[in-house]
Amino acid sequence: MHLAAAQRVDPDNNNGELVIQVPPEAAHLIAEGRNLRIGIEFSLEQPEGGVHFVLPDCEGTLAEVVI
Repeated sequence: MHLAAAQRVDPDNNNGELVIQVPPEAAHLIAEGRNLRIGIEFSLEQPEGGVHFVLPDCEGTLAEVVI
């Protein structure tokens, strides 16, 4: 079951690919080799299993919060 779930987002199987169209206003960043930060939200509708990660909204790094 895990293999089937992983293959559902495997670009080698033509699944899960993400195409980002860079607006002309930001194209110079890429041409100059500068960073371009992109935020992506990803959710599964009715997942049959998996792991859920929760990151607390707090000051400092997660390693500092756990200690």
